[in-house]
Amino acid sequence: MFPRATDTTADGHVLDESLVVEDAAPRRPWRELLMSTPGRLALLGVLLIAATLVAGVVPSVSVAARQQQIQTLRGHTEPLAVAAQSLYSSLSIADAAATTSFISTDADPTTLLHTYNQALADASAALVVAGTGVDPQNRDAVQQLTDISRHLGVYAGLISTARANDNAGNPIGVAYLGDASALMQDTVLPMAHTLYSEQIRAVADTQSRTEQLPGAALATTVAALVLLVLAQRYLMRKTHRRG
Repeated sequence: MFPRATDTTADGHVLDESLVVEDAAPRRPWRELLMSTPGRLALLGVLLIAATLVAGVVPSVSVAARQQQIQTLRGHTEPLAVAAQSLYSSLSIADAAATTSFISTDADPTTLLHTYNQALADASAALVVAGTGVDPQNRDAVQQLTDISRHLGVYAGLISTARANDNAGNPIGVAYLGDASALMQDTVLPMAHTLYSEQIRAVADTQSRTEQLPGAALATTVAALVLLVLAQRYLMRKTHRRG
């Protein structure tokens, strides 16, 4: 029986396996690169480039978003707010003139009729302006304008019917006038006031946002500057140079 090669040598001595030194595990190339000075400098350069790009992109995006908000404010929110205010005042004047023409005996009916027609025309014009200026994405405002326009048509029809019956001497004209006034006071005017209040609040909110400092842009810029300073100090310690 032959002896095991791992147990004895050629001269009969026993081989101590504990004295066998295995080759150390090879280091990974990327780890060796990061542990070297050129690798650290390369990594530092990549970080500085990335920080500079971020510091340039974030303010650009912030400025573009702010400009978009200002354009929306000028093109939609403010015109809609002005139109909503004109709509509310014109509807109030029209309803007051229509009611006064029925209950007042001293006022000139022709003058009141002219005032009513003019106020109704102004309200219709304000609806057109508001419909043109409203943002299609603002579904609440679009729905409110649609409802106001529909109710305003019903109101005008009731006033016309009331006037026709009053001219014919039919007392039912007063009932039509009451229905028209109730529709205006309970439905149309509250909707116009809500629309105006919402647009004024939207104007104030947009102005407040555009007046705030761009926090993200400032944070990224400061972070990039801090990183540049730290990189400069690191290079000074490594190279013993200034500048």
